[in-house]
Amino acid sequence: MLKLFDLGSATTLIESDKDEVTVGRSDKNDVSLPYPGLSRHHAHITRDEDGHWWVTDLESRNGTYLRDEKLGRLRVVHHPLNNGDIIWFANLIVQATF
Repeated sequence: MLKLFDLGSATTLIESDKDEVTVGRSDKNDVSLPYPGLSRHHAHITRDEDGHWWVTDLESRNGTYLRDEKLGRLRVVHHPLNNGDIIWFANLIVQATF
């Protein structure tokens, strides 16, 4: 189960058994949030067939950061997630656990 926890407000954003979770401002995302810095479709988190989790920035305007590194903006690259990783979606800081 993937859990995204908002460190700023100390609230759980989502707990999901799905293999794919999208984050952004649009209500078409699994995690839809009205944060001004988020793009409509900001990031994508997936679990592969081996059970490993990956995060991808969806060419967002304000970027996605993992372990203090900005993820590739103009190239779609999956970045491995570790349990407890801190992810910045623009100005939204979350912790991913699974």
